Amino acid sequence: MKSIPPLPPKPPLCQVVREGTVGTCPECLSTELRKYEFWMFSFGEKIGCLNPDCDNFYLNKNRIRLKKLKNIL
Repeated sequence: MKSIPPLPPKPPLCQVVREGTVGTCPECLSTELRKYEFWMFSFGEKIGCLNPDCDNFYLNKNRIRLKKLKNIL
């Protein structure tokens, strides 16, 4: 029997960092968006990551759904 070669490891996510910020995403160390932005300052709760490949992406439908279900319960 021939054995199936193992899949290559998944490469690390690249970082998407805005100028003047420090990467704060726990998944990929990219910049996270915050709820409120005023001129150069952002404050409030963290919405999600800017990196579209990250599991913490702010428009990720699964993450948004889980967050809403958590609020309902």
